[in-house]
Amino acid sequence: MNNDRELQRALKGFYSAKSLPPARVDYLIQAKTQALRPGRRWQTIILMPITALGTVCAVCLLFGLRQEQQRATERAVCAEVVMNYEKHSPMQVLTSHYSDVQAALNRLDFSIMPANARILEAYRLVGGRYCSIQGVPAAQLRVREIRSGKECTLYAVKAVGTLYDVNSTIDRLDGVRVEVWQQDNVLFALAEQTD
Repeated sequence: MNNDRELQRALKGFYSAKSLPPARVDYLIQAKTQALRPGRRWQTIILMPITALGTVCAVCLLFGLRQEQQRATERAVCAEVVMNYEKHSPMQVLTSHYSDVQAALNRLDFSIMPANARILEAYRLVGGRYCSIQGVPAAQLRVREIRSGKECTLYAVKAVGTLYDVNSTIDRLDGVRVEVWQQDNVLFALAEQTD
């Protein structure tokens, strides 16, 4: 027990001889005073929900702008498809075989043949030519609906840049029905006159 008292006295003497420099003491007192200011704490509490709300609004705005940009690209693609459709440009290759058109349009580095069974069963290929969609080289394929004999146009373009974000859609513009879909990084569009 005597040892405990001696130890306590020794520790008390040792630590009472130690002190912080006055500049450090002033710094610690200021830091404590600033941390305990009531206004600062309320500012932080008020700013947190405002910051969160601002972040949510920014994310929603960016998402909405992205959606609108995608829809604008879809409308631009449909408008360009209709414009090319209405030109009735002559085909560079006349054949009913996709492989022959693919060989003739050898600058295209993607398959122009749709894997969509409905398209392959309902339409017969007549021929093809080069064109472009949104500045990207494309194939313009003339097809004939087997049941009605009506000529339609099928477009195939590599889905790059803004075309990659185009969603499947069906649109009507100037009396032309345009169906757009993606398959294996290729964007297809089928244009046909509506009755």
